[in-house]
Amino acid sequence: MRSKVPKYVQIAEILKRRIANGNYMSQSFPGGPKLVAEFGVNYRTVRQAFQLLLDEGLLVRGENERLVQPGGAGRTPFKVAFVSSGYCCPADKWLLAVREAARKYRCMFCRVVFDTTDDAILYETLDGDFDLIFLSVGTPDGLLLDKIRQKKEKVVLLFADMSAEGIPFFDGIDNEACALIVRHLARRNCRKIDFFSVMQTPEFYTARRDVWEKTLKELNCTGEAYCVMGNVEEERFVQAHRLAAGFLKQGAFREADGVFCSDVEAAQGLLRAFADAGIRVPEEIQVASFGAPELAAMFIPSITVIRTPPLAPLAAELFEHFLGITPQPGRLRFNFDYRKFTEDELIMQGESTWKNEGGVP
Repeated sequence: MRSKVPKYVQIAEILKRRIANGNYMSQSFPGGPKLVAEFGVNYRTVRQAFQLLLDEGLLVRGENERLVQPGGAGRTPFKVAFVSSGYCCPADKWLLAVREAARKYRCMFCRVVFDTTDDAILYETLDGDFDLIFLSVGTPDGLLLDKIRQKKEKVVLLFADMSAEGIPFFDGIDNEACALIVRHLARRNCRKIDFFSVMQTPEFYTARRDVWEKTLKELNCTGEAYCVMGNVEEERFVQAHRLAAGFLKQGAFREADGVFCSDVEAAQGLLRAFADAGIRVPEEIQVASFGAPELAAMFIPSITVIRTPPLAPLAAELFEHFLGITPQPGRLRFNFDYRKFTEDELIMQGESTWKNEGGVP
């Protein structure tokens, strides 16, 4: 079906997005003939698109009437890469926060996607001319860790805290916030609170399991841990459903009042397994999880979760540090301290736990 939007408007919108992503910060803005060939239109259509960008101030006329970005001439761009596996979807909040900060500080931004940590593109990116690389690879080891150590002055690891090795770290809320969810369940008459995880890297579920275990002891509660390493070949919520169903057949969760899940995918699979087994949530057992409130709100029942505060201010701090605008010498950890927030700010109440304390509707 033909679009009702004029072609020159479509071209202008594409060019706006390219400008916002920093595509033309390290090269000249393309001239009319190049865009005519690229989009298969006539020169008049391209000129109309140019005029829209001129009217909005996204382009100005420089020497010899060439179109350039305001303030872009002679500027060496600060190049930023966001590197993650294909599992990190385009809507991922960390990706969006980094990309938005790159736009705010007029940096050139590039997303790099890999399939496995053996991929050559990981090493090529680390050896490339990027000034700042956000790297989501779990906890690296072997040759990849050696390469990251060599390049640590420009690498920021996501989610894996290796600040003790001098590698900067960017995450959301501290895993210690898991204690808030365990306490939330305990205040709703849960005395046996199990833990369920199907994480694909051990450092995530280990850290959250440790907080769950410590908090149970503080509350004089009990619980069993059901942790399985996920398979990257299969969607995590599908694995969680299959594994939770298997645990239920073996008698797991039957004596629990509540379950704390390491992430929303685990909670989603567990809820489906409970529904299949005729176990009502929250009437017979309550379920809560860490993170992803946008997804948690979409399920039936919606899931009570710990949510991460908006990442934009934290990403801005990180960029200002690396750009030298507001340097923070010695700072390696960029994440939120949960103690600076109220419980209401961090817990999103869903239908999977009782709304009132005391464990009643």
